[in-house]
Order: sequence, then C-alpha cells, then structure tokens
Amino acid sequence: MPSPNPPAAATTTQGPPPWPRATLRLQLAPDFGFDAATAIVPLLARLGISHVYASPIWKARPGSTHGYDIIDHGRLNPELGGEDGFRRFSDALLAHGLGLVVDFVPNHMGIGVSENQWWRDVLEWGKDSPHADWFDIDWEPAEPSLHGKLLLPVLGDHYGAILERGELTLCHDPDDGGFVIRYYEHAFPVRPQDYGDILRRGMAPDRAEDGSLALVIAGADSLSVLRDSETDARSRRRVAAVVRQRLAELVASSEQVRTVVACAVAAFNGRPGEPASFDDLDALIGRQSYRLAFWRVAAHEINYRRFFEINDLAALRMERNDLFDTAHALLFRLIAEGRVQGVRLDHVDGLWNPQAYFQRLQADGRDAMLRGVATGMVAPYPGATDRARLGESPFGPEQPMYVIVEKILAPHERLRESWPIAGSTGYEFMNQVLGLFIDPAGEMPLDDIYARTVGHRRAYHDEVLSAKRQIMEESLASEIGVMANRLNRLAKQARSTKDYSRMALRAALINVIAHFPVYRTYVDPYALSDWNQRGAADPGEPARANIDDQDRRDLQWAIGRARKAARVPDLSVYDFLHEVLTGDLALSSRGHQAATVLDVAMRVQQLTSPVMAKAMEDTAFYRYVRLAALNEVGGEPDRFGMSPAAFHHACQARLDAWPFTLLATATHDHKRGEDARVRLALLSEGPGLWDERVRRWQDLNQRRITALPDGRRAPSAADEYLFYQTLLAIWPLDWARPDETGQVAPPPPEVLESLTERMAAYMMKAAREAKRDTAWTAQDPDYEAGLDGFVRAVLSPGLGGAFVADMAAFVARLAPAGAVNALAQTTLRMTTPGVPDLYQGTDLWDFTLVDPDNRRPVDFEARARSLDEAAAPADRMNDWRDGRIKQALLAALLRLRGRTPMLFAKGNYTPLETEGAHKDRVLAFARVAPDGDAAVVVVVPRLVWPLMDGRDQPLPTGWDGTCVRLPDGAPWAGRPLHDALAVQDHGNAAPLAPSSDGALAVGEILRSLPVAVLVSEPADA
Repeated sequence: MPSPNPPAAATTTQGPPPWPRATLRLQLAPDFGFDAATAIVPLLARLGISHVYASPIWKARPGSTHGYDIIDHGRLNPELGGEDGFRRFSDALLAHGLGLVVDFVPNHMGIGVSENQWWRDVLEWGKDSPHADWFDIDWEPAEPSLHGKLLLPVLGDHYGAILERGELTLCHDPDDGGFVIRYYEHAFPVRPQDYGDILRRGMAPDRAEDGSLALVIAGADSLSVLRDSETDARSRRRVAAVVRQRLAELVASSEQVRTVVACAVAAFNGRPGEPASFDDLDALIGRQSYRLAFWRVAAHEINYRRFFEINDLAALRMERNDLFDTAHALLFRLIAEGRVQGVRLDHVDGLWNPQAYFQRLQADGRDAMLRGVATGMVAPYPGATDRARLGESPFGPEQPMYVIVEKILAPHERLRESWPIAGSTGYEFMNQVLGLFIDPAGEMPLDDIYARTVGHRRAYHDEVLSAKRQIMEESLASEIGVMANRLNRLAKQARSTKDYSRMALRAALINVIAHFPVYRTYVDPYALSDWNQRGAADPGEPARANIDDQDRRDLQWAIGRARKAARVPDLSVYDFLHEVLTGDLALSSRGHQAATVLDVAMRVQQLTSPVMAKAMEDTAFYRYVRLAALNEVGGEPDRFGMSPAAFHHACQARLDAWPFTLLATATHDHKRGEDARVRLALLSEGPGLWDERVRRWQDLNQRRITALPDGRRAPSAADEYLFYQTLLAIWPLDWARPDETGQVAPPPPEVLESLTERMAAYMMKAAREAKRDTAWTAQDPDYEAGLDGFVRAVLSPGLGGAFVADMAAFVARLAPAGAVNALAQTTLRMTTPGVPDLYQGTDLWDFTLVDPDNRRPVDFEARARSLDEAAAPADRMNDWRDGRIKQALLAALLRLRGRTPMLFAKGNYTPLETEGAHKDRVLAFARVAPDGDAAVVVVVPRLVWPLMDGRDQPLPTGWDGTCVRLPDGAPWAGRPLHDALAVQDHGNAAPLAPSSDGALAVGEILRSLPVAVLVSEPADA
C-alpha cells in the first residue's frame, strides 16, 4: 500500500551529480537509523563521495538488523525513523549535493504472521486470498495432506507432541477481532467460516443465543455457502470483515459475550495428560489453509519457495503486474520527488525473468523521473534541450535510472549486456584485485602444507560437488522435490516421455544441478512467441528457444558431466532435461504444452542459484581452506592469482561494457575485510615461513585439542588451520608493533578478550557452515564445546601466552607488507574503470570478518576528527598503523575524482609497460581524458615481500632500476607530472618529469609512499 504520509518533495535546486563518482555503503539498523545517518552526512561530503548507498529502508520485521526481511514495500521503516526521519536524512544529502542509491529487495519478503499482512491474508483465506498468487506457492504438492494447504514449519517439536503439551491454543485476538491459533509469539488466523462452530461451543445448552451473537454466527456460517465465483469471493471477504468487527465490538461491550468466548476457547483447548481432550482443537487446525509442522519438516515438505532455506523469508512472484505495481509504488514516488537517484537490486537471480524485470523497472522509473523533471524536483541530464525533457542518460539507451544488481559471476561468465543496468555490486572486481597480490609460485607449496595439515588432498571442485549434493538432499530437498513433481507432470503430457518416473527425474535433476558451472541460466520465457514471429532462417533448422549461447554451452556442459557421472541404464532422461532446460521442448510438436515447458525451465533457473550459493559460499568456502583469502564471495578458491596483463584486460573490458559498475573490496556480505584479505595473501609469497609457523603453533596448542568419544578431535585439523589463518588476518596492528629491541608486546587483557570473543563467534559459525562436525540444523554439543574451549585456551593470557606472543611477532613481520597491499588495493579501486564503493568504516583499516562481525558499530566521530586534520597520505607514514594513512589516501583520490569526473567516468584505460629487475612487481596504467590531453598515471606495487627487507614501514625498497614507460607521442606524456598524493593540493607540489626516453623510475616515484598517482594537465588547466 502507498505510504499514508509520503515524504515532502525535495526543495534543492542543485541536485547530485548526474552519475555516481563514488558511493559509500551505510548499514542502517534500529540503533543506526536515519537521524544517525543524517549526522554523518557532512563527514561523507568532506570525504568526497557523491552518493550514499543505503541498505534497505523499507519496513522490515521488528528488530531487523539488516533490513532484507521486508514486510511492507510501501512504507519506510519506522524503526529507522520512518517518513520524518527519512525526510531529514534526504534533505541533508541534498543540501550537501549528495545522491542516494537505495537497496531494493524484489525477490522475497519476511513472513512473520502478525507482521506481514499479505501473508496473514493467505493463511486466513488460502488460495482464495488476492495475495495467494503473489507468493510462489505449490498448492498441489506430492504430499496429499498439503493439497490446497500451506506448510508452516514453525514448531519446535513434532506437531502431536506440541499439541498435547498444550503449546497450541485457541484464542480470541481483541486487536484483530477474530480467532487465532497461538504458539508462543506466533498467532495463526482461524478461517472466519469456523467462528460459528467455535462460538456455539461456548453457549450454555439451556440458554438462548444472544441476538447480536446469533447474527455473528449466522454471518460466519454463510461464508461456507459463498464460494464459487469471483463475486462470491469479494462478498465473503466483506461478510467476514463485518463478522470480525461485530464480534470484536460485542467482546468489548458485553460480559455475556466475553463469557461465551471464554467458554468456547476453553472447550477447544485440551488438557495436558489427556490426549483425547485435544481432538477438537486438532480438527479445527486441520480445517485451516495451513498445516503447522515441526521445523525440521521444512527441508522435505515445504511448498512455498523460500530465500535459500530460510523459512521466514518467502519468495515473491514479481513478474505479476499487480504485485510489481504495489511493491514499487513508494520507490517510484521517492524517485519522482528527487530523493532517490539509484537502485541496487538484491538477489536478482531469484527473479522469474531478470531482464524483463529490469526493463519494467527502467520504463516505470523513467516515468517517475519525468514527473520529477516536470515539477522541478529532478534535474534533467546534461544536454537536455529543456526542463520538460529528461535528456540522454549517461548509463546507456533504455537506462534512465542508475541500476546495479547483486550478481555473482563464474570465472568464464560475463554480465549480460542486454540487461538495462549499469553493472553489478562489484564482487568480480574484489576478486580480480585480490588476485594481483597472490603469488602463483606459492600454490604448490601451500597445497603441500594444507594436505599435510588436514590429512588429504581433496580438490576444491570435489568439495563443491559434494556440498551441492548435500544441500539438495538436506536443506533444499523440498525445493528439489517440488521441481521433480513439475518435471514428472510435464513428462506425463506426451507418450514419448511418460515412462520417465518421478524418482528418475529427481535423480537426474540433482545430478545436473550438481555439475552446474554457473549460478543460473536465463532462458527467455517468451521463446515460443519469438520463434513464431521470426520463423526459422532455414527450413531445416531445428526449433530452438531464445537462449543465450553462453547459457546453452553451460547447460550442455552440466548435462554432459551429469550423464557421464550417472549410474543408470537409461540415460535418455538427460536428453529430456536438456530439451526442457533450454526451452527447446516448447518449440517441438511432441505433445508437451509449451507454457508448461517454459514454466518448468524458468523455475529450475530460480533453483540453481540458491543451491550454488549455499553449497559454495556457505559450505565449501568453510571446508576448503588452503588459502582462506581466496574464499570470498564471487571468488574461486582454486584460481591462484591474476597476472597484470589479465588485470589490464579486465579493466579495459569493464570500461567498454560497464563504466559505471561498482568497484567493491568490502561489502556487508564479505567473508573477510578488505585489509585482512590482502594481509593473508602474503602467505602465497612466504609459504616456507608459514609452514614453519603452523608446525610451531600445532605443537604449542596440541594439549588444547579435545579428543571426542567417537574418535574425532575438536577442533578438526581443517578448523584449526582456518583458525590460524583467520587470527593472522585480523590481528590488530597496534599489537603487532616491535619495540626498539624488535620485541612485540602482547595485547592487554581487554584487547585479547575482545579478540577472543570475535574468534570464538567466527569459528563457531565457520564450523556450522561447513556442516561436517556440526551444523546449524544438527548441532553437535561435544564438538562445539571442544572448539570453543580451544579458541579460549590458546588465546588465554596464561594458557596461551607463548602462542599469543608468537602470533603477534609473526603479524608484526607481515604487517608492513600487508599495508602496502592494502594501500595498493585502495588506489586501484579508486582509479580503475568503474564507480568505487566504500563500505562504512573501511576508510580506516578493515580487519573485520563475515557478518555479524562486519556490521559492528562504526566510530564515525573518530573518523571525522582524523579527516579534519587534513593531512596528506605521506604525512601519515610514521603513524600508518592507526589507519589514517588509508583515509588520507582515499580523501586525496576522491578529491581528484571530483575535480576530473569525466576523465574517470569515460577516460581511456591505457596499460603502461614496466621494465627492469622487478617489472612484474609493478602494475601501472594511465587514465586518459576523452580528448587525450590530460591523464592520471597510477603506479602500485604487488608481490612486495622480497622488497620489504624487514622494514617496519609499508614502503618497499630496492627497485634496482625498475621503471614505468610512458607512451611515445601522447600529448600528456611529455609534460611534468604532479603528485596528487604528496600534499593537499597537487598544484603546490614540485613536478616530476619523466626521463628523456619517457621512463619513470619506480624507486623515485615510490620514495615516500608505496603508491603513486601522478597528474598530467594542460598548462592552462
């Protein structure tokens, strides 16, 4: 529903920039709402970002700390400050010339019964609810007891046990006016047509019914008659509303009616210890449009599509026009009012047809923007002939709005250029830039260390394959079952396929999805009509659906691998699956209904993504821990490093196709903070040192390992190995500082205690995610106690003193090189093609772990104070451990981007040649203005461990004549270069001239900072 009090229209006359120059992600929550965000807007403006990129602002479940469990797309979240708070936040952004990119969740909703009114209505009315088709519900599943019902796996024990313990009770809800089945905080609505039966149970047999109550009963009874037509459905709802309202009035005003209701409720609610006393309540519950069940039943019988395996997040059918209009009304209103300038879309792979959704979003977004232009609330794009026109969008044809999508790509996969979007949220860049700091020479030694430590050499691919099968047989078994049912019904439509059994189809489907190399494919649901319109180019050409060649290759690969792995005599079922999943079967004449074929193909596409995500990111990443830095969202832990040439190619391709995509190195979903990740990457450069340390730590901590009765150990060898890597990655820099004698002081007790709590929480999560020794749904108390005890013992100031001291000393040795990597990574994010995105708080060092660790409160006041000091990066070298050097670097580069927006938005990307002894340890490129006259030269080091020479500052030395070669003949290459990082205004710095042959000595340009950003501008600039 539209907001009853929409925010007032914006009044600014100078809008945000026409495209984002840099974004900063804010994680809003009840303890950091709109007013808290408003307070830091001046800080964000001074830092130099152009747009705030906010987590979901729509009404979410009460207490939500992330906002992705939206229960009403039509209201701003009251726990964040509601409409008034958002208005203050928006006004502050606009007053400082900043834009807002909002996170929108089109795939799913939170479904708390008392919170989500759409869901509650479905529970009350079942298939007759006007919202029933908005959720993706299978009303005819294989389980007969669920025909026409919705499974609600919310009970903490088996239904019968819960019922007979008296934990399910019939109650009258005075707020709603109707009857509910209550289970602790849950209140499930009772069908209004059952009210008459309930109330009659409260009547004394020798007393005549109260006249008013008799009318309520008669009205409830009439609902069983009005059933068939659409008119009857509307009439039933009107009658039910009157019945509920009148009953509420009578309960409030009549002691006699309250007595009747109390007696009726008591008659249904049984008495523990007397099983037969619960028969009536059991029968009443059995008549409802839902079935209450033990939560463990969800994995095998749930019949609504969920967000992954989360029972209280139900998937939406956003392809429905009525749902789309309702869910997006407030978003488009905010766009028309000039308060929202961009949209980030969550989990687009869950959508029925992402491309069609994006096209609809852009079309309606354009209408909203035009309304805003007409009222003066939205500034037209530069070049518009008058204010009545929107003008040409910088993002491309049919893209009036800035839209980015959360999409994880396989290494061989490319974002679809047919999608009317500006790009993705940046996972691919995160892993590309990390690859620069991974030394391929370290792969085999780390392989050997890992195999010795964990006791096996299992390939990452095998871990993923195993995890996928486990996910499909356990947590997503119900979704697989639903899809097998659909395939079975489809197969039975034609005699050529009717012999394929449901079990054979299920097994084949699992086998294909297990070998799927991507998150999903994108078969066009309009393939049949498209084919009919254009016909075959060649009369002999077979009918083929409208599917991307890339998707067809991926499907062929998966089905080929599945067929090879299958151990069944009849492999023709895989031919059938190929025809279904490509959509080709829709164009055949074998008797299968085309609409059903495409429906099944589209639904399978929505299933492969959660299987991949749960198996890879949330399972295999916690099992295969050879080098945990590589286990990042969007990453492939078996891809070891990226060459400068490959990185240059990726940057040029991104500039050509997605110049406004986000560049992220930290997100609310990352597994390790951006600076923790690149510190950990150093292990690839020093595997021998790492091996020595691991052996030492294993010896020191051997007595802290618990031997379990079944022969296992806690922690497992893999968990212990992950523990050492994780602690190394997040160890605080302040407690890795050698004194003048080279000794490192141990952290004080309060620091060690905080670190222990973070590590204990992380290791517990990691072990449960790995699903080997314990799991979220099958916790092993003995293993978990042993794991927790290990973490606390080895980090104890007393018991673990020797280990703590050795860890601190090892971090101190790695930390300067880790800081070099971190500053190089920051520089690349700010200067390569795309829109740099900062995650809140990462302007200082980021040594966080996966959520909830990376969503801890941020000290913005401290960041404001350090930014107020207005120091250049070089001024922060002596105190580099406090992170202010990183903030100064970010601020300097954001100022540069603000001064030269066109150069960074549309300027060319030119790789620069490096020469000399350490040429492979340098990456250099130029961003050249579109007119070719101005440029920014960027030089960063990589793989610097051999050049650190035991230094305690992040400054590699000994470049031995290594240089960067500038291109001959370029107008900008012959001019003096100004160091953009030396002082606050590069114009005051002494210029640096290349040699006569166009060479820049790396040792010279990296003399005071580990990175260089040099500006060449015309003399009159």
